[in-house]
Amino acid sequence: MTDVPYRAVDRENYGWYQAGTIDGGTRWTTGGINGLNGTEFGSYPELAAARGPVRPVEPVTDADEEDLRALFTQAGRKTVTTLAAALEDVFRRLNDQHHGIGPDLDGFRYARRTMMAGRAGSWESDLLMQVTWFGNDLNLAKGTKALRDVDARRKAGPARRVDKVARDAMAVIVWRWVTDPARYTEVAATLASVVSRYADGRFGRDGWARIADQWLQPGALARADFSQCYRLFYSLSEHLDTSLT
Repeated sequence: MTDVPYRAVDRENYGWYQAGTIDGGTRWTTGGINGLNGTEFGSYPELAAARGPVRPVEPVTDADEEDLRALFTQAGRKTVTTLAAALEDVFRRLNDQHHGIGPDLDGFRYARRTMMAGRAGSWESDLLMQVTWFGNDLNLAKGTKALRDVDARRKAGPARRVDKVARDAMAVIVWRWVTDPARYTEVAATLASVVSRYADGRFGRDGWARIADQWLQPGALARADFSQCYRLFYSLSEHLDTSLT
């Protein structure tokens, strides 16, 4: 069979990839990720027959990268926080839409699986979820006597650290990446690549300082937030300094 992808995502948004066997062949496996331990298929047609429809994991399109770069320019030093908020917006909508339905009746697990399906076992995908939890806080307005309820705070949000217009546009792109019936775009490593290329090409050595706000700079009090965002979004930059995390 021609044009067989290296990675694919099935109808329940479990990610699959080709792995070698001891006899020199290949098999399709999840790598034991997401609770499908021991489930393997000898060929792509077998995977498609059992778990279809399946869609290939494909690289980001030039058009999407161009649109993201324009949104980064719009957001300026709010780029990183706006991206985190956009990721959480997509995650929350996936959660809400699939709560109580589907094979596992768990919207949270479905959303997590969907966001990570491109490379579920990667360190980038693990960091992606940490950044997504950070994005939850950014999507909520500051709590006050009048804004105590989480839903009310979300409706009044996002926080000032987020460019709302850019967030909504970024969320549209990421939503399409994970829900397009014809293809799946891996989220974590793709964003790392796009953000790093943008920061290096536009700002050089000053890249991180120009895309992240003052609370996400080295030495800021929010050390965990800085470390997670820096290690993910700036991981492919020529100017990454691992000693800072």
